[in-house]
Amino acid sequence: MNLLSARRTGPALAGLVGAAALLSACAPAQTVLGLQANTAVISGRPAITTEQATAVAERALGQAQRADALRTEDAARTAFTGLALKTAPPRYVVEKVLQPGTASSGGALQPTIDPSRIVVTAGRAFPRTVVAVWKPAGATVQQIAVLDSPDVRSPFQVSSRVDLLPGIGLPKTAPNTRGASVLAPDVAGLAGTPTAVVADLAKLLETGKAQKTPIATSSVVTAVRTKAAAQAKSVKAVAVFQQRHVPEKDGMRVFRTADGGAIVIAAIDRYDRFTVRKGAGVINPPPAYRALGGGMKKITRAATVKTVQMVVLHVPAQGKGEVQLLGFTEDPVAVVGR
Repeated sequence: MNLLSARRTGPALAGLVGAAALLSACAPAQTVLGLQANTAVISGRPAITTEQATAVAERALGQAQRADALRTEDAARTAFTGLALKTAPPRYVVEKVLQPGTASSGGALQPTIDPSRIVVTAGRAFPRTVVAVWKPAGATVQQIAVLDSPDVRSPFQVSSRVDLLPGIGLPKTAPNTRGASVLAPDVAGLAGTPTAVVADLAKLLETGKAQKTPIATSSVVTAVRTKAAAQAKSVKAVAVFQQRHVPEKDGMRVFRTADGGAIVIAAIDRYDRFTVRKGAGVINPPPAYRALGGGMKKITRAATVKTVQMVVLHVPAQGKGEVQLLGFTEDPVAVVGR
């Protein structure tokens, strides 16, 4: 985000789908929540059907839209967990400053949530995961949402959400009757382990060069590098600008694709550091940074802006091509300085 301007990122605001549209007399709560009595022999097959997973997605995404409409921390805690919960409240702080007066009560009728794709993961043990691809109301691109339930009594919540790049879809996965395997971050047999791939992507975003991973050219990398150069130029007269990209240690999700590769959903923390030269002047932060900085009006010495970058990657099997960046969303979450 440039110091002289700010723009809204993330999904478009929308309200909650009415509960009556999600529940009916013939659909018990267990079906809607994706819960199932643990009486069957544990196996590799999915714990829920595609129909149940669709109901789960409709409910969870409805809660997410309600939270985005209300822009409150309480609503966010109801709808989100993990990385999604980490980024939602700061996003609301920024949106309230940049788009005041657009939040709704969440009670009005809204368009029906209609996921274009549901991916059910294999296995019956907890935690359980469903992946949904959908287009939020008013959005121009589709979004991938990871939904998690930690135990039989807990409803699914959105743990990650990332905008897919224009015209991009997810690679094929195993049929939902079998389920997509959930893989470890250090799984072998790919173009690189997911952990190493995300670290190389972070290095690519920071320096313009990857280390070992063959990563395909992406307009996202070009845009991030261009904005970093613009940041440095905008404060050159009074301050030194530095940028680092550090992979998040937690929250990475990896799912097997039908071609033997994997879908990787992860987060990278971007740190923008502004160090004001003594006697050179001050930096006037834009409204979004002032809001995240607790009303900070001027940067007289130094400031650090933390931005969470959510990414979706297709990592092919070893020797089967380059890593493709499928999705990208970034949200500033904190500003510290004086």
